[in-house]
Amino acid sequence: MGRSVVIHNQDGTRFACGTIKYEDEALNTATAEFKTGPYVGKAIFSQPKENEISDTEIFMDLKMAEGVAAPTAPVVFAVFDAPCGVAGAKLLNPGALPPCKQFENTSPFKPCALGDLSGRHGTLTLPATGGQALFVTDYLSLSKEGSVVGKSLVMEASGTTPAACADIVAAAPATRMLLRVSS
Repeated sequence: MGRSVVIHNQDGTRFACGTIKYEDEALNTATAEFKTGPYVGKAIFSQPKENEISDTEIFMDLKMAEGVAAPTAPVVFAVFDAPCGVAGAKLLNPGALPPCKQFENTSPFKPCALGDLSGRHGTLTLPATGGQALFVTDYLSLSKEGSVVGKSLVMEASGTTPAACADIVAAAPATRMLLRVSS
């Protein structure tokens, strides 16, 4: 689940892409919307409603604000432990674990800071015209005590202070519906 199927044209260009998901599954959904600043767009978090420890999907649809040049460095993104604007907010790390190193700390056997999404999945390359990305991550709950709802999604150019912040807020409940295509 959470993986993709891509169909290409004979010339190698992408024809269609879809994410493999359960059929008719109730979801907890949350959003983080970037309205001002260098990045504008939305991140949508979704997780099966009946299992707060199951994988969480994060779909990001972002672009540069009008008149802002695309960053020259990759964009780092992370969940912080408080809403935007709260003094002292920092990387969400309830277990005081070490920072993530991409492809080294991505399993429960090598745990790392929970909110370090770039460390778990890599940085974003954001062209001026915008882009989309889908990540599937573990242990990032959208319900109950450990929920990231009420915290923030922070974006920054690599190695700098935060450039954009969006509060993670609960969205209306949703259901995944499997689209059936007949030939």
